[in-house]
Amino acid sequence: MLAQAMTPCLAIAALLIGCAGDPDPAPDTGPDAPTPYEYERPELEPSLNAAEVEAAVRDLAPGLLRIDPYPLYDAYALALMGQEQSCPGTYPIAGVIGWGNECTARSGWSYAGRSQALAVHHETIDGVYYDTFGSLLTDAVLTSPDGYDLEIIGYGDLWDRPVDGGAQAVWVYFLGVFRSAFPEHADTWLAEDLSVAVTAESWAHPEQGRWLRLDGGASPIEGDRATLTARDLLLYSPETGTTCATEPAGELVYRTHDGEAYTLRFDGPASPEDAVSADLCDGCGTVWFEGAALGEACVDLTALTDWETRPW
Repeated sequence: MLAQAMTPCLAIAALLIGCAGDPDPAPDTGPDAPTPYEYERPELEPSLNAAEVEAAVRDLAPGLLRIDPYPLYDAYALALMGQEQSCPGTYPIAGVIGWGNECTARSGWSYAGRSQALAVHHETIDGVYYDTFGSLLTDAVLTSPDGYDLEIIGYGDLWDRPVDGGAQAVWVYFLGVFRSAFPEHADTWLAEDLSVAVTAESWAHPEQGRWLRLDGGASPIEGDRATLTARDLLLYSPETGTTCATEPAGELVYRTHDGEAYTLRFDGPASPEDAVSADLCDGCGTVWFEGAALGEACVDLTALTDWETRPW
């Protein structure tokens, strides 16, 4: 009788013990950690040697100065001369002239988009005299009565002014896409359908020479043309008194239509007062590809400082 009475209790105890499971279960660590992704970049072999890069840079270097800001600002000012009171309906904003519209004036000029811009000559702005002052923040198309378009999508600055000591200083900055179908621009960069990101700074004195700093360049939006861009390229004319006027400081980057990038790195002075040893001041730089030196390239860049009143 006793054995029969204990049987249900033992059964319940056994059931409870079974439900308790493992008295010391392993902690739940969640899903397995992912296997780290490992990528070994393939070593690229250059398709050009240093001599071929030298020839390409020599051909393209003069084109670094083709981004002349003056035709663009002059064309924009000309287009606004065809406006009327309500088309495009300009208004002052932050020291420049703004508008936003899509209309055709009685002059035949058409305006579409938005713009904040100013282009003036021989003006004093905020107490500073400028021979030329230009500023653009624009996404617009301006069309002449003859049907020629001026398209500006981007930002630009232009300062051209005299500074202390009789020197002339110029600052240019462009970022964006700028196109003109105006016949007078047929032989300029505005007809080349370029994406531009360039900064140019120059200083010129009639007796003390000139220097020029370039950074950036222009790339074709379509096509497979090779390009040359500057990286903080600084050049001097011999009259500046620098210890090395035959070689710039900074770099030039040559990109082929296949996307290969070759960097020509120079050894010139970062300022006219910096001394450079004679063996480095030879007009030659080192060509680099994917971190490997390919050899020397010697390029005469004096054409970039061979200008009279401005570097374009």
